[in-house]
Amino acid sequence: MHVGDTLARLRREAGLSQGEAAAYLTDSGCPCTQKSVSKWERGVNLPNAEQFLLLCRLYGVRDVLHRFFGLADLLSGLNALGRKRVEEYIRLL
Repeated sequence: MHVGDTLARLRREAGLSQGEAAAYLTDSGCPCTQKSVSKWERGVNLPNAEQFLLLCRLYGVRDVLHRFFGLADLLSGLNALGRKRVEEYIRLL
């Protein structure tokens, strides 16, 4: 699956239009248009790093490698307390 396909699926799962996703980016200080979102989702081009991270926040993506590339979740072997501790540590960094 391509990054654009995943972005489109995540947006639809969030119940958002392309225009709403673009408005979120713009409101977050990263100007964007519906046309740009469409191009990303069709694989014409890709969002820059800031746009990508904002989209991940909007769509609730916490594990980018797993969600976009199918790589195993490195925290999956931990129990709830272990995951909580790792997340606390990451926030401290």
